[in-house]
Amino acid sequence: MKYNVKESYPYCTVYDKTELNCPAFDRGYCNGTPCVPGGPKITTPINWEEKLREEIVEKLEAIQTNKVPEGTVPEGTVPEGAALNNEVSQATIPDSGKRRKFTTGSVRDNRDGKGRFDLLSPIALRRLALRMESGIITYGERNWEKGQPLMSYLDSAIRHIQDFIEDKMCSVDHIEDHMGAALWNIHSFIHTEEMIKRGCLPDELNDLPTPVNVLKMNLRGKVGI
Repeated sequence: MKYNVKESYPYCTVYDKTELNCPAFDRGYCNGTPCVPGGPKITTPINWEEKLREEIVEKLEAIQTNKVPEGTVPEGTVPEGAALNNEVSQATIPDSGKRRKFTTGSVRDNRDGKGRFDLLSPIALRRLALRMESGIITYGERNWEKGQPLMSYLDSAIRHIQDFIEDKMCSVDHIEDHMGAALWNIHSFIHTEEMIKRGCLPDELNDLPTPVNVLKMNLRGKVGI
């Protein structure tokens, strides 16, 4: 907040310019003294950055020890940070009841059913990432996450696989990374299918030729019986 220091606070010698942001104004104090016209003469600038740092450290220490900093909250109440810290400390880690034990004696929860991300090929992932990067140039970031029909992904994946096979048959050098493109479409199919199941994307994106979908198309007159 800006105000005229000289007119409002003629005894302030630290901030002697007419238009500026006095860090003491919002707090209402200068060196612990209320900011009022005719107040005590301030001759030593306050290191507000250091003072603020000390307050932050004090509050963090209070949160970690569940202690209430003196004068910060009414007596008998618990600061929000302390309550949150207490909730986190009492939270339980998901436990299957099964254990893996290492040669060091350390143990941790079993990983069955969680996937083996450590066995994924970095080469295949790089091809997928490069395909994703090239798509940004044309369509922008995260365009695909908005949702596309599932059959469009399958159609494109199959087409790229067929193009790859055709190029191999004719000994043609690949102009495009067809297998990377096929992988991207399968990856996007899996993501979209799951998001539809979770209700995050509309059901109409599931246009797979299931008996229900075929029946719907017949009823709409899109496919002859």
